[in-house]
Amino acid sequence: MPFDKDKIIESSIILDILKLTMLVYYFKIDFIFDINLDSSNLLKNLNFNLLNLNELQKNILREIFENSPHGKLVHFYDNKNNDFQAGITISHIHKRICVIFRGTSSKMDWMHSLSFCKTRLLDDIYVHAGFYKQLTENNFCKNILRDLETLSNTYQDYEIYSSGHSGGGALACIFSYLFSIISSSNITVISFGSPRVGNYKWYENFNNKENIRHYRIINNRDLVTAIPYINYYHVGNRLLLRDGDIYIKKYNKRTDSCLNWCCCSYSINDHNLYNYYYKMILLDMN
Repeated sequence: MPFDKDKIIESSIILDILKLTMLVYYFKIDFIFDINLDSSNLLKNLNFNLLNLNELQKNILREIFENSPHGKLVHFYDNKNNDFQAGITISHIHKRICVIFRGTSSKMDWMHSLSFCKTRLLDDIYVHAGFYKQLTENNFCKNILRDLETLSNTYQDYEIYSSGHSGGGALACIFSYLFSIISSSNITVISFGSPRVGNYKWYENFNNKENIRHYRIINNRDLVTAIPYINYYHVGNRLLLRDGDIYIKKYNKRTDSCLNWCCCSYSINDHNLYNYYYKMILLDMN
């Protein structure tokens, strides 16, 4: 059934998804000893001192395990040919299935991100060619879609989320759109610092679909959220983190002009994922 696309999402859910995004982004596969272990067992058997993590990363990892007992990493996808990583997690206590895409970090990632050409997705819908190639190469997208559809059919009362930071947010948008076509299940996208993804038909079709919604989190004046400039559009509702508060605006392409973003989005430091985390912690406290 269609769900409320304009519902105000709880900050605690955003923070939970952000922690998972950091997990895939920074920790990659270092902590994955046995994906069949649930969180409670993994926490008991995991020696944090053996992991190459700083104290903040260790604390985030502990919080994920402690807040989601009997949750697990169901699948982890790693394509070394194009430096693509993604994971599907499940939390039985929150009744939540999450697909998390790792963000832009390597030179290869930036090559994909800086490709401003578009590729045809469906009909007149065109999306960023670099992100589309990274997602679909070697049948990775088909595999993730298949696995997620199986999980959604098995746990029909669980909510489905997709997320990523930077280029990972763009991948989450494209993937979720494709999932919304093959499945009647509802899917919520929460992106952090995502660049623009597609043309006007992409914007129009994405926003009109009844079983997909997008919360686009922006930290202050994050530069990456302003690119690519020409004939690219954001989708979903914008949630702007600034001065310890959050400003929510339903997306309107008229307010998303290149001039507005050139003037307001100029900080590469605001794009740092840790700064997103600190702003969300401050918001959650307030």
